[in-house]
Amino acid sequence: MDLINRRDWFKIVGVLFFLGLAGMALSDAKSRILITDPAYYLFNIINRESFFEAHGRLTAIFSQLLVVGGVKIQLPLVCLVPLYSVSFVLIRVCYFFVATSVFKNRTAGFTIIAVTALGVAHSYFRPTSESSIALLNSCLLYAWLNFYDCRWQKAKMRSWRLVLGTFVFVLFGYFTHSIAYFSLLFVIGFFSVESHKLKTSYPYLAFALTLAVFFWHILNVDSSVEHQSLYHNAFNNPLKLIGDLADYYPVRFFIKRMNDLYFPLLVMLLISLSLLVVRRRYLLCFLLVFAFAVYFVVTSAAFKQGDADMQMEKIFLPLVFFVALSFGSLLNIGETRLSMYLLSGSTMLIAIVFFFEVGMVRSVYQGRIQYQVELIEHVKQNKERKWVITPDKIDTERMMFSWANGVESLLLSAMMNSDQAVTIFVENKSERLDQEMGKTDSFLAAPFYLSYGQSQLNRFYFNLPNQAYVFWPE
Repeated sequence: MDLINRRDWFKIVGVLFFLGLAGMALSDAKSRILITDPAYYLFNIINRESFFEAHGRLTAIFSQLLVVGGVKIQLPLVCLVPLYSVSFVLIRVCYFFVATSVFKNRTAGFTIIAVTALGVAHSYFRPTSESSIALLNSCLLYAWLNFYDCRWQKAKMRSWRLVLGTFVFVLFGYFTHSIAYFSLLFVIGFFSVESHKLKTSYPYLAFALTLAVFFWHILNVDSSVEHQSLYHNAFNNPLKLIGDLADYYPVRFFIKRMNDLYFPLLVMLLISLSLLVVRRRYLLCFLLVFAFAVYFVVTSAAFKQGDADMQMEKIFLPLVFFVALSFGSLLNIGETRLSMYLLSGSTMLIAIVFFFEVGMVRSVYQGRIQYQVELIEHVKQNKERKWVITPDKIDTERMMFSWANGVESLLLSAMMNSDQAVTIFVENKSERLDQEMGKTDSFLAAPFYLSYGQSQLNRFYFNLPNQAYVFWPE
C-alpha cells in the first residue's frame, strides 16, 4: 500500500499516453508522413542526407535527428517513414520528461499533453514540429521559472537571473515559430501574477525583452510566408478587423466545432474561470480571458480566408495552451496527492477524447493512401515512370492536398518496390510545365519547385530512369 501511495500516478498516466501515441504513430506512419509538408521534408532529408529546415526554422531539425541517422546508414524507406512519424512523439516525450522529472512541475507536464491531444484530429495526420516546439518551449519556460524561483529564494539578483533565463527561452522562440511570442508572454504574465512578482523587476524586464525580440521578428520576416505573417493583418487595420470578425473563416470553423472538438476546451475554460473567481484571483482571470480573446482575434485575421481543417486546428493550439496551463495550475495547488489524482484523471479524459477524435477521421487519410496505391498500380506496368495528371482527373474527395503528390507517389512507390518507383505529379497544363516535362533529367517536386533536377535524387532510394514526363493516359 505504501508503494502505491509513493507512486506518481500523473507520470504513469502521462507515460501510458505517450506509449499509446507512439503506437498510433507507427501504425499510421504512411498516412501521417506521405502527405504534403512531412513528405516534402522527408524527400529533401533523404536527397540531402542531412537536415532540411524551411523558412529558417532551425528547430525542425529536432524531429529529423533519427531520420538523418537512418539515411546515413541507408535504412530502407519502410523503416524511415515510421521512424520519422514516431520522432514527433519522441520530442514531446523529452519535453514531458524534463518538465516533470527535472523541473518537477506537473502543471507543465499536463499542458504538454493537452497541446498534444486537445483540439487535435486532422492535424494529427500532418505532423510538423516548429509550431509545436514553440508551445512546448513555453511549457518548459513555466516549469523552469517555478523550479528556479524556489531554488533562488535567497539568491542575490534573483529577478535578473530569472530574466536572463527567460531571455534564453525567448531567443529560442525566435527560431521556432512566430506563434511562440503569445505563449511566452502569457507564461511571463501568468507566472508573475501567480507568484506575486508584480512588485519585482522581473515581469517588466521580461516583457520588455520579449516584446523587443517580438517586434524585431515581425518587422524583419518575409511577409510572403503565411505562417510568419501571423500578426500583419492585426496591425494594418485593427478596428476593421473587429468589425469583420464574424465573416472570417477561422471564427466560423471554431463555432462549428464547439460541440465536439473544442467542447472539452471550453469546459476547461469555464472551470478555470470559475475557480479563479471563487479564489479571488481576478487578475489571473482577466489575463486568461485577455490572452484567449486577443489571440483568437489576431489568428482569425491572419487566416481570414481559411485553410484546411488540419491547419485550423494547429493555429488554435495556443488557446489550448492558455487554458491548460491555467487549469493545470489550479488543480495542482500544493502538489498534493489529491491534485495528482485530479491531474491524472483529467489527462485520462483528454487522452480518451483525443483517441476518439483521431479515430473519427483516420479512414479519410487511410483512404488517401489507398487512392495513391491505386494510381501507382494503374501505371506501373507501363515503361513510362514519370507522369503528370491534371487536377480534373483525380478524385478530389479521396486525394485532398495534392501539391506534393509528385514526392508522395515517389516515396510510396519506392516503398512498394524500389526497382519500379514512379512519380505522379498533379498540376494544370502550362507553358512552363511543358518545358520541364520535356527534359529527361527533370523531376517535378512541387508547383513552386518545377526545376528540381533528377541528379539531386538519392539514387539508393529513388531509382527513376532518365526520361521525359508524359501525361496521364485518357
